Amino acid sequence: MQTNHANLEDTMRTVNALQPDDDPDRNLDLRAAADSYRTAEDRLSQAEDDVEVARDAVAEADCDSFDAHVHGRKAELDEATTEIGCNGKVGFISDRVDREHVDLGKVDIRVARAALEFRRAEAVLQRAELESDRARRCRDEARDALIAIALDKG
Repeated sequence: MQTNHANLEDTMRTVNALQPDDDPDRNLDLRAAADSYRTAEDRLSQAEDDVEVARDAVAEADCDSFDAHVHGRKAELDEATTEIGCNGKVGFISDRVDREHVDLGKVDIRVARAALEFRRAEAVLQRAELESDRARRCRDEARDALIAIALDKG
């Protein structure tokens, strides 16, 4: 039985309205089902929080990756303009422009690291979304079990 109850309070109001008798076994079943529902609701809440944290990490890693890539391209251009004696700000000059040498190998490593960190953050996000989906299904099953017990008249 599918319900549209979004939280435990709504579900429990429905259960209490459907509970006309004082069967102790049924009350125990209802309590156990309500505890199961609360646990599932807590798990879902934590999973949704984890998804938000993972989304933030992906966005941050994406920015870092872009920054590393831009820094790498700038370093390559600086190196190229230094080699041909060109100063991008004032045009061609006869003397070599004295610039701080940038190790392009280190720049490439930084870009690769940022890309790897971005991919790792995406994987963490994917896992968090899967856990959130599982928690949501578990919560829905617990809620449906709670309603089914409440509807069962014996």
